[in-house]
Amino acid sequence: STWWYHLLCQHPAVVPNRRGRKELVFVSHGGWRRPTDADLELYRSVFARPPGHLCGDWTANYLYAPFALDALALAAPDAKLILTVRNPVDRFVSMLNQFTLHRAELVGATGRGRTVLEPWSLFPEAAHQSRIAEGVERMLRLFPREQIHVVQYERAKASPHAEFARTLRFLGHDDRWVPQDAARPVHKNRYVVERPSGGDREWIADWVRDDVERTAARLPEVDPALWGDGASPVAVGPALAARG
Repeated sequence: STWWYHLLCQHPAVVPNRRGRKELVFVSHGGWRRPTDADLELYRSVFARPPGHLCGDWTANYLYAPFALDALALAAPDAKLILTVRNPVDRFVSMLNQFTLHRAELVGATGRGRTVLEPWSLFPEAAHQSRIAEGVERMLRLFPREQIHVVQYERAKASPHAEFARTLRFLGHDDRWVPQDAARPVHKNRYVVERPSGGDREWIADWVRDDVERTAARLPEVDPALWGDGASPVAVGPALAARG
C-alpha cells in the first residue's frame, strides 16, 4: 500500500492532506462512539485542496477496525476508495512480523509479557486481517460499487504502469501520466518471525480458502489464480482518495 501511495503522491493533481500524514487513522480509533457533526467536519477539513486536485487518507485498518467503515461512510460518502489486496499467506506473515517488530517493542514486552502478547494479541489480529470478505461486504453495502477500485498486488507488481494507469482512470485523471521508478520497492521490514513453507503455507491457505470464494464473488477483479497456493485475498488497504 505504501508503494501505491508514493506513486500517487508524485502526480501533480494530488496534494498532501493538511496533517501531512499518510495514515490518519481517524475513523478507526473512535471505539463504539458515533462520530459527532464536529468530528466529521474536522475530518473533512483535513482535505482542503485546490479545485481539480485530489487529497486523501491512506489508512490500512479501515477495512478491519470495528465501526470504521460506517464512520467513513458518514464522513465521506462520495469518496473514492482504493482497496489493495495481496496473497493472504504473505499478508498474514507480513502483518504478524510488523506487529511483532513495532508493537512488542513499543510496549516494551519482554519475557513473560511477550509470551502473552504474541499468541493472545498479535497472532489473532494478524489472522483476523487475513480474512477480508466481511469487510468487503460491508464496504459494498455502505458505498456504491463504482466508488471502489481494486488493486491486486501481484498484478500491479507484474505490470505496474498498466495497473497505475487503471488507477488514474478511476480517479478521473489522464492515464498517460507516468510516475518515476514505478517498479521500485519503497517499504521493506526486516523479518523477525519465521516464514511458513510447504505444509504450513498449505495449512494457512486452506484456513482462508472460504474467504477467497466470498471475496472473489464480490470483487471479480481479484484473480485467486495469481496466488500459487490458492489462498484467498487479503487487503492492504483501503485507501481513501478523497473527494476531488
